[in-house]
Amino acid sequence: MASPRIILYTNRGCPWAHRVHIALKELGLAYEEVTIDLTTPREPWYLEINPRGLVPSLSYDGQIITESAVVARFLADAYPSHLFPPSTSVENALYRARLDFFVDSFFSKVIPHFWTGVRADSQEERDQAAQAFVDAVAKELEPLLVSGKGPYYGGSEKLTLAEVLSGSFLLRINSFAKPEYGLLSAKLHTLLETVPKFKRWLEATVQHESVNGIYDEEAVATGTKERLLSANMGTRSLICIYYKGRFMVAQYTQWDGYLEGQGWGILQFLLVPGNIERLKAGMEFITVVDEDTVQQLAEGHEYNTYDRLGQRVCQCGAVAPMSGPSPCVPSTLSRDTGSKLFELIASARSDSYMPFLLSLDFATDGLFCEYCYCVDLDNDTFELFGGHTRNVKGEEDAGHQKTGKFRFSAVHPQAEWTPNFLKAFSFSDLPKDLDDMLAKVTADNSANVEYEVDDEKDSDEDEHDEEEKSHETGAEAEK
Repeated sequence: MASPRIILYTNRGCPWAHRVHIALKELGLAYEEVTIDLTTPREPWYLEINPRGLVPSLSYDGQIITESAVVARFLADAYPSHLFPPSTSVENALYRARLDFFVDSFFSKVIPHFWTGVRADSQEERDQAAQAFVDAVAKELEPLLVSGKGPYYGGSEKLTLAEVLSGSFLLRINSFAKPEYGLLSAKLHTLLETVPKFKRWLEATVQHESVNGIYDEEAVATGTKERLLSANMGTRSLICIYYKGRFMVAQYTQWDGYLEGQGWGILQFLLVPGNIERLKAGMEFITVVDEDTVQQLAEGHEYNTYDRLGQRVCQCGAVAPMSGPSPCVPSTLSRDTGSKLFELIASARSDSYMPFLLSLDFATDGLFCEYCYCVDLDNDTFELFGGHTRNVKGEEDAGHQKTGKFRFSAVHPQAEWTPNFLKAFSFSDLPKDLDDMLAKVTADNSANVEYEVDDEKDSDEDEHDEEEKSHETGAEAEK
């Protein structure tokens, strides 16, 4: 029988994708690896493979399988081994059920304290999170581990599916507590002495070559620190929709406000045939609200629990925003929504409630509003603004149309600053892709703006560019 063709769409820095690397290595399966860039929006070709845009995805003789735990279990079932016995007997079925319970306990009861420690603002909070982590291990996991036999789950001498699914996180627990990184409390390793079976399990797992083979400790730790630092501020922007002679949307967004982020996200939406017509139809169903209404919508909603990814969630199921504590409100009011608001509006129906808060004042904030975008449905244009320029008093009364560089001049006539106009694109002549957009913006602003198009990209990156955020400091949010 011919060997299957296996293609793994992955990113080695993602702990979820890392799970599949461990399984493939331990099973000795040959595969092709395609790296997905998690710092840029997903390319259309990858969304055809995985509409959710997440990693990992596995192509097995052309059959697509997604979600890390599902992929790992598929491989373990397709190739019965020491990882996971087939459920051909009651004994094996019980073993599988107990292993599943162990893994679920690890992620639902213990890992949330890991994320709390990573996101802690002070050493005291990190120390408290470390103690809570060990307390949870003592209660939930230590009784489920075996001593005196092999070091892996169930006393196995070889890796099991439990290590496949948890190994990438054990690597981070082990390395993030090192003083040189300081992402977790340095006391954690000492505290783990109180849970010897877990400590033995962790140490054996992180030393196994199938687990640590692709792990770049320094790159992951420093990358996580950088994401945490950038998450405190983000690149802020204002996304506007002008329709029927007025601003109907002026949405403040906290993240990725630069052209390659929110700008590219908006352009991707506009490039899809039919989307502009869908957007105009959906605009009929939006409702402009005030701050009092926003407060009323947030009443009774608190991010008071955690999901198994360690993300804080509300009773309604909404995940806490990357920007930190804030009211739980509809997506149309969230600072995290960004360019996704276009699809939300385009998908609206007559019974949809689409509240928007006009944040036009932010356009004149010369310090924090770094980019502005305006989709003008009256004039069929997409306008881009970067930085600020002096607001020449009286220009708004000089008979100029409120388009282009005069778009925001009348928002606050007495404001000192107004967004600096970069470029307007007609809907009939939109850039064909991100590089085309950056090149045209650069050409029109060569004297004061640098948006270099990198023609030296390595061929793999050029062919397979893609998103994150992680949100990640939601932390590593790809799954």
